Amino acid sequence: MRPVYVRCGNPACGHRLHESPSLPRRARKPCPHCGSLARAFDLSLTARVQSSASLARTKISETIERSRGWYLVLVALIFAGALVGLVRSLGPVWGTLLSVAIGLLALVLGPRAERRIRRETEYVDDD
Repeated sequence: MRPVYVRCGNPACGHRLHESPSLPRRARKPCPHCGSLARAFDLSLTARVQSSASLARTKISETIERSRGWYLVLVALIFAGALVGLVRSLGPVWGTLLSVAIGLLALVLGPRAERRIRRETEYVDDD
């Protein structure tokens, strides 16, 4: 901590005085410039601040895992839907409806053929 400086408390004056900051009020002498008994005290403090930083990074990797069995099922459904049109005994309306139903079944089962795997790896750099 630095020393306390005493100044004249008159805002218009502010002259630096050579007296102790612990001097009682009734023992003060008037300011030689303006005659005021008011005092202002200047105290200077110093502080030390320390900081640190860190950086975190996340690596995200995605892979797709394919199921051979489900892919074979989907290929079979695609061919089955195409072959239904060749069967003349069903008639054009029923053949079309059956072909559309097989296509919708392939659409519903399609997501089972692939599975997305997501991995997150976090790296932290400290100062």
